[in-house]
Amino acid sequence: WRFALGDTHIAGLSRTFADVAVGAPVAYLGSDDFLEISVRNANGAARLGGMLGAEVRAWYVS
Repeated sequence: WRFALGDTHIAGLSRTFADVAVGAPVAYLGSDDFLEISVRNANGAARLGGMLGAEVRAWYVS
């Protein structure tokens, strides 16, 4: 999978924040199995310009 939030592109789903470098964007399934987008060790909403309900584009890459 690939995801995009605004101009930020994220390759694949991560299982934990440790799967990405500090400051890197991350896509993961939260505790309720909803897709969540964040930034490791930073404020994802501030860094990515997203907020609850923001449009995230997703596409499958084979």
